[in-house]
Amino acid sequence: MEQSAFDAYAPAALTCLRAICESGDAKDADRIAAAKLLLEYGVKADPKEENTLRIVLENVPEGYVR
Repeated sequence: MEQSAFDAYAPAALTCLRAICESGDAKDADRIAAAKLLLEYGVKADPKEENTLRIVLENVPEGYVR
């Protein structure tokens, strides 16, 4: 996929993934898969860009985060 096409669809894709994560009706496996994609996207994003996804983890028990 061309970068410009990716940039055009990225906001809608991120919104969809967030909706899956927040849905009480989604299967656990679907929420986990959506969260994994959001985390991977957040790690690769340039923090200086305006539309960067920022992930904040609070109160996570030690051993769950590297």
